[in-house]
Amino acid sequence: MTIITINAAGCGSGKTTNNRDIINKNIQDRFLILVPSIELTKEYDGKVITSDNSNNVQQSIEDALEASHRTIIITHKAFLDCSFKQRLVFDRVVIQDEQISPLKYTQFSDENHKNLLTPINDTGWSELAYNHEEIKKFIENKDSFDDTLFLKDLIAGPYKVWTNHVENDKERFICAVLDPNCYEGAKEVIITCANFTHTLQHTLWNEIFNLPMAVAVPFKKYNTPKLKIHYA
Repeated sequence: MTIITINAAGCGSGKTTNNRDIINKNIQDRFLILVPSIELTKEYDGKVITSDNSNNVQQSIEDALEASHRTIIITHKAFLDCSFKQRLVFDRVVIQDEQISPLKYTQFSDENHKNLLTPINDTGWSELAYNHEEIKKFIENKDSFDDTLFLKDLIAGPYKVWTNHVENDKERFICAVLDPNCYEGAKEVIITCANFTHTLQHTLWNEIFNLPMAVAVPFKKYNTPKLKIHYA
């Protein structure tokens, strides 16, 4: 299992500087840096791939892998859209800057999507199996009124998917949680995010997948005698 280490220090404590130090000191390692915005890619040196410098971000990521760039910097969205995540992270130290959005949800009717999404145990809330090939055909053939973005996310994956029980072909509520296996094959994963243990990503990965994550640097509440801060 890939080791996940957390730096949950507060804002302004030097997490990004520490990330850069890790990259510079460990010259034998290759890195994948995931940041929440295009602007934050400027905080790192390496092969930056965004929609600002590429007309096809996913192809540019493929090209960067082929060229064996030591450090590749992309946004969270580019990573989530990537259908070859395990090849992208393989034998790299992944530095995830801030929490990544782990949850997606939508509604679908059984009648229109029964070949794509199949409840494993259709009583109450149950896990949902999804057919990659049927979803690809559906995206290519159906009109744009369907939630094809959600389906594209599923096949980019990996996700664990759940749905509620419905009758008479009513719409199902469907939620998908990013599987931490998206980092399978990475040499190491470092997540730097203030108070990370209270984020949705940590909560879902801990409670659903029982994923061990080591907190190397804990979050410390701010010392603000004249200001009352409510922590989530």
